[in-house]
Amino acid sequence: MSSFQPYQPPQPGPYAPQPGPYPPQAGQQPQMYGVPPVPVSQPYPTMAYPSITGEHPNATAILILGILGFVTSGVTGIIAWIMGNSAKKECAAGMYTATDSLKVGRMLGKVTGILLIVGVAVCVVALIIGLVVTAGSGS
Repeated sequence: MSSFQPYQPPQPGPYAPQPGPYPPQAGQQPQMYGVPPVPVSQPYPTMAYPSITGEHPNATAILILGILGFVTSGVTGIIAWIMGNSAKKECAAGMYTATDSLKVGRMLGKVTGILLIVGVAVCVVALIIGLVVTAGSGS
């Protein structure tokens, strides 16, 4: 009998990849034609510090409250002033970036809050003067 085998494995052609000194590891591509393998995507390393996320999440709310301070006679302006100060501290700590909307909202809150305080002080002084004048003229 002859040693006839019905299936012969194909012979490598002239452009077939040449085997390396060791087989590729799991997750790696075989090296072809002296070109380095394409790196398999690895997960990003974890950060040990909080990343800068951009605008402070309350910046728009602070701006709106600062603008509404003119409509509400300064009541929401004081809230915008307080929230703006705490947001400014967080931005100074490097957690967020201080954007223009945060700065403008904080300043509007400060202006309307000061106007409210001055308005209340003027009303109290006018009330005291009015009480003194009416008490003095009643004698």
